[in-house]
Amino acid sequence: MARKRIAALFLALALFVPVFGITAFAGTGSLDIDVVMDGAGSVTIDGVQHDDAFTISASTGQTVTMTAAGSSAEHTEFLFWVNFQTLRIVSREPTYTFTAASYTKLQAVFDLEESYSAQEDNQHTVIYLSEGDNVRFMGSIPLGDDEYIDEVPQYGLTAPGKIFKYWDHTPQQVAAESGRVFVRPVYDIDDSVFYKIRTYVNGVMQETQANFGVTAQINAPETLDGQPFSYWRAIYDDINIPSQIASFYSSYKFIVTMDATFEAVYGETVTEGIATRISGDRPDFEGASITLYAEHSVTQNYTVLQHGLIITTKESIGNFADRFVIPTGDNPDILKGTAKNTDLVGTYSVRKTKWYATNTQGGYIYPKLFVRGYVIAQDRSGVTHTVYSPIYCADYHERLFEGNDFEDPSWD
Repeated sequence: MARKRIAALFLALALFVPVFGITAFAGTGSLDIDVVMDGAGSVTIDGVQHDDAFTISASTGQTVTMTAAGSSAEHTEFLFWVNFQTLRIVSREPTYTFTAASYTKLQAVFDLEESYSAQEDNQHTVIYLSEGDNVRFMGSIPLGDDEYIDEVPQYGLTAPGKIFKYWDHTPQQVAAESGRVFVRPVYDIDDSVFYKIRTYVNGVMQETQANFGVTAQINAPETLDGQPFSYWRAIYDDINIPSQIASFYSSYKFIVTMDATFEAVYGETVTEGIATRISGDRPDFEGASITLYAEHSVTQNYTVLQHGLIITTKESIGNFADRFVIPTGDNPDILKGTAKNTDLVGTYSVRKTKWYATNTQGGYIYPKLFVRGYVIAQDRSGVTHTVYSPIYCADYHERLFEGNDFEDPSWD
């Protein structure tokens, strides 16, 4: 019985009212949750056992619990739950509970029992993960085989502030294992890139430097000249990008991704609010990928159900706020990345891989990426609010010819 490989999307996930230019929608509607299975097994929800793919409907904000079990007849066991839209492992427990917030596609992954696989198939399962627990490669490998490594990605494994060095198992070490093997990346700290952080409090500017990818913190007094602190405002060097609320909290932590300027605002009444913004991008031209960063800040009147990023290469979508929203079902033109945590504040990143350029007479043309951050939160009355950031365009349209071949742009 050969193990079916998961076809990776190669994303990397990482931790992380009116607002300037932000679109908000409220509602308590119904949404679909698709569940598929990889390998022989079943999923039980509300007492009903499903042995094949199925769809359920849930209300926004509803708690959903489902339990997966392997098949004794097929000698399988449950391995993990995967968000099938990003291939990120969301739980290793058979019983998975989550809050429905938007369309979701989950995959229950089952694997042959280790002893059965070794004895009957002479194989073992090898799983390569990114730092953010994305499945980069998964397959049944014959015991003792170290030639499979050609199928494993060796690029695009960047993480904020880090440089990929190698996998923590060599192919020879994997070949020597008889059971299931999880392989993870090992990084070096990237201390070569610095950015400037400027803050303005009461008109006084302070400037510091920080490495890319580190967590920085800025602080402002709770009151100034008798006025209460309202929020930190992010001010962009690009005059085409409007200033946006970065944080409702006077002590503000964030991941350094670019030169940044923040102003402490006082005396504006903010009793409740939801803010999200795109905080930067980092291209990896050699690795044919680009990482995009978003932040969110939510006051304590809300419970965060979900937050993340949506990305598209389609100008017919990305140029229109009413079209560029969270998909209500499978949509290959809009990629959605969702964070695991539901904190009131945080930074979130998604890496778009296979970000290929096309060669046109001595230059590279890279596809534009349109990006929006989003937050789905519920207020104390039970009303759900979806808030989007202004649309951000990562545009590295042309780059000088360097003599490499590139494929056409693709999501696959």
